[in-house]
Parts: sequence; structure tokens; C-alpha cells
Amino acid sequence: MKLLCILLIAGAVVAALTVFFKVQSITVSGNARYTSEEVVAASGIEIEDNLFLLNKYNAAQAIFEKLPYVEEATINRALPDTIVITVRECAAAAGVVTPEGYWLISENGKLLERADTLPSGCPSITGVEPESPALSAQLSLGEEKTLMTETLLTLVRTAGGYGMLAGIGSVDLSDAEAITFTYLGRFTVRLPWDSDLDYIFRSVQDLVNGLESNETGEINYMLLKSKGEMHFIPSAPGA
Repeated sequence: MKLLCILLIAGAVVAALTVFFKVQSITVSGNARYTSEEVVAASGIEIEDNLFLLNKYNAAQAIFEKLPYVEEATINRALPDTIVITVRECAAAAGVVTPEGYWLISENGKLLERADTLPSGCPSITGVEPESPALSAQLSLGEEKTLMTETLLTLVRTAGGYGMLAGIGSVDLSDAEAITFTYLGRFTVRLPWDSDLDYIFRSVQDLVNGLESNETGEINYMLLKSKGEMHFIPSAPGA
């Protein structure tokens, strides 16, 4: 009898949830690149869906996968009848060079789109090629190059944090010993793969700020760990 009562109560609760608490409105915030209609469509949530029976985590994941420039999506219920979708969009932070053009990536490595040209302020990444790239997938340079992928993304985020990303023209990852990137069209920077990137960018920034605006050259950190030395090699006059 007790079990029957529990079942009847549970059934009544489910019936109430099914009959009441229907979605009557859906609000979207944080979107700029995509319209609210596009975000809602990507979520798969529709008016008259049950507010409590819908899977908000699956809906958020669907938005992330269907809309490449959405870095994060969260979905909340607002009683009695509203779904609140909040998205955080991202921008292209770099472009990995491929034979077909560029794969644009966010600072966290999400593949945003294939493009023929780089957006302004995006450095090109050479010396590597994405493995099985697809829209909204995470950048992979191959299973054996996981550390390389992580280092690249850390470099991009660190440069962005110092406001220096737009000044980087290209990043060359082809050398197993060193990362090389160009900066401000005036400097070539070389550093070991296991460098403290926060220190590197702070050091480059301090050095460049202390130079004349017409000075150019190579900033070399290859001896930093073994001898504690950083070398600035000015370009030869007229070079």
C-alpha cells in the first residue's frame, strides 16, 4: 500500500510537470555574431517544451557544436515558463596555415572556420598542420604533439594577455628546438619550447619599450636557461 501511494504521488508529480511548466519564452544574452533566433534554433529548445524535462546540458552542447564562434553556452530555467540562454562568443586569435588557406582558431583552440585570408590582428601559425580538422572541434596537431598544441595555445593566450597578440605576424613551429615569431614587423624572437612564456612576453615588451621606434633585430632566448642570457642582436645598418 505504501509503495502504491509513493507511485501515485510520483505519477501525479510527473503529470503536473508535463501539463504545467511549458516553455513560453526563450531569452538569449551575450550574443553578437549570431542572432537570438540562430542561438535558439541551435539549442533545439522550442516553445511548449516542458521546462523541467528538457535536457539543458545537451542543448548547451548543441549550441557549442553548431555555432563555432560560441565558446561557452549555459542554460537556466526561470519559473514559471522561461528558458534563459547565455552565450560567450569568441574571436579568431590565430590562423593555422594549411595548403587550402587557414584554419582560424580561438585562444582556447576551438576551430572556428576555414578562411582564405587572416583577419586583422591574427598571427599565422606555420610548421604544423591540424589533424582531421572540423568546425567546432578542438585543434589537434596529432596525438604525439599534444604538448606542442598546448604550448601554442598558451603562447597565444599569453600574448593576448599582454596586449601583444596583434603585433605578432607569424609563429613558426617547424623547429624542434625553438619557437620563432615575428613581432611588430621589426623583431624576430627565438625561444626554447619549454620557456616560461609569461616571462618571455614581459621581457620582450620591456625590451621593445626601451628601444627607439626604428630599431630592429633578433631577440634570442636560446641561452636563457643554460647561461641565464638573453641576446638582442640589432639588424645591420641598411638591412
